Amino acid sequence: MKPVVSVSGDIFSTEPRLRPGDRMHRNRFVFLALVAFGLILVSFVILGTSRIVLAYRTARLLAAPTTFAAFALVCYLFCRAVLSVLGVSPIEEE
Repeated sequence: MKPVVSVSGDIFSTEPRLRPGDRMHRNRFVFLALVAFGLILVSFVILGTSRIVLAYRTARLLAAPTTFAAFALVCYLFCRAVLSVLGVSPIEEE
């Protein structure tokens, strides 16, 4: 079994090992927050326009996937923000 080597190459380093996909830049975080806000707006538009021609329950069923996607994205962003505040997975500036 090989020893775990960190990014700096030292076996006993206390730096966390980061893969290329683990980093998040501030611009990407803001972009994802705007996407979540846009998904919430889209879900309200779907709900409102579909209520014109469909029953309320059917309209809610049509808007539910978009609402769920926005909720999942907001939860992900909240977890990333908490991990950044704790210093576990920082959100980097470019």
